Amino acid sequence: MSTSGAGRIRGSALVGVLLIALCLRPAITSVGPVLGEIGTDLGLGAVAQGVLGSIPLLCFAAASALVHALTARTGHHRAVTIALAGIAVAIGIRSLAVPGALWLGTILIGLSIAIGNVVVSGIVKREFARRVSLATGIYTAVMGVAASLASGLSEPLSSALGGWRPGLAVWAIPTVVALAAWLVTSRRMDAAAPAPAVADAAPTPWRSPLAWQVTGFFGLQSLSFYLVVTWLPTMAASLGMDAATAGWLLFWFQVVGVAAGPIAAAWADRLGDQRLLCAGTGAVLALAALGALAVPGWLWLWVTLAGVSAGASFALALALPPLRTRTPAQTVRLAGMAQAIGYLIAAVGPIAAGALAGATNSGRRRGRRRGAGPGPGVPRAGGGAGPADVIRPLSARNGASEPRGTRRTDGSRQAKVV
Repeated sequence: MSTSGAGRIRGSALVGVLLIALCLRPAITSVGPVLGEIGTDLGLGAVAQGVLGSIPLLCFAAASALVHALTARTGHHRAVTIALAGIAVAIGIRSLAVPGALWLGTILIGLSIAIGNVVVSGIVKREFARRVSLATGIYTAVMGVAASLASGLSEPLSSALGGWRPGLAVWAIPTVVALAAWLVTSRRMDAAAPAPAVADAAPTPWRSPLAWQVTGFFGLQSLSFYLVVTWLPTMAASLGMDAATAGWLLFWFQVVGVAAGPIAAAWADRLGDQRLLCAGTGAVLALAALGALAVPGWLWLWVTLAGVSAGASFALALALPPLRTRTPAQTVRLAGMAQAIGYLIAAVGPIAAGALAGATNSGRRRGRRRGAGPGPGVPRAGGGAGPADVIRPLSARNGASEPRGTRRTDGSRQAKVV
C-alpha cells in the first residue's frame, strides 16, 4: 500500500500493529517485580541486577540501526515474524535452570524486540501515513496495557507457579498466540511486500541535526522509563511496601501512561509543531523526580505524574520518526538511529542506579536517589525534535528540493525541509 493511499485506519493493518504491540514489553517489564528474587536465587548483587535490567536496552542499541538492512531483504511482514518467534523462544531459554540461560535468553529477547520496535514504525508510516500519531497512540496504549499487566501479574504468577522461572516463562504463551494470529493477519494486509530499498534511496539520518534532536528526545524519555521500570519496586520496598504492592505501584505507573499516550498523540495529530507537547512531558517528569526526592512518602502521587510523562513522551517519541520522514524506508532508518543511540543512553540508568544502591547504606537514601531522573533534559530535546520539519530527501541534496512550506504527497502538513 502506498503512503498516498494510507489515509484511513484499516482493520487488518490495525490488528497487525496491535499484535506486535502486545509482545514488545511483557518480557521486560515482568522482570522488575521479581528482580530481588532472581538476585537472591542466583546470588546477583545490585550492580549485576542493574546490568540484567540494562541488557535489553544494550541489545536495542546494538541492533536497531541495522534493522533497515533486514527489512530490505525480508520485507516488514517477515521481519515481524522473526521478531515474534525470537521473543517466544528467548523467553523459554531465559527460564531454563541452566547456567547462563538467564543471560543468553535476556540477550535474545533484547535483539528480537529491537527488530519489532523499529519495523513497527515503518509499518505505521506505510499503513497510516495521514494518521501517524493516532495509530501510534493506539499502538502505545496497547503496548502499555500489556506492559502493565506483566508488571502487576509477575509477582503473583511467580508465587502461584512456584518461582520466578515459571512466572517469567508463562509470558511466552501470549507471544506464541500473537505470532499465530500475525501469520494470518499479515496475509490480509497489503499483499505487496516493501520493495528492497536502494542503498542511497533513503537519506542517512546520521548527518541531520533534526535526526539527532529526535534521537535525544527518544533517549531521555527511554532513560526515564527504564530507570523507573527496573528500580521502582525496589524503591517502594525501601519505603516499607511489600513486593505485591510494589508490583502494583509499577502497574499503576504504566496504566497512567496508557491513558496519557493516546491523548498526547491526538494533540500531536492536530498540531504541525509538537515542541510544546514534547517540552511539557519533560516538565512533568522533572516535577515527579524532584517530588520523589523531597517527599518520598507521597510516592503514589509522584508515580502518577511520572506515568503521565512516560506515556505521553513515549507516544511522541514513537510518532516523531514517521512525522519527520516521507517514506517507510526513511522512517525505518530514522527509527533505527533514534532507538540505537536512545537506548544506549537509557541503558546507563539501571546500571548507574544499581551502582548507587551498592555504594549507599541507607535504604531510604537509595530510594530517594533512584527517584532522580533526567527530566530537566527532556524539554530541551523535545524543543529541538518538535518543529514540523522533515529530514531532507536525497533529491533535495542534489538540488531538486521541493518548495518549502508545501504539503507532503500523503496530505500531512510540512513546515520546511531541513
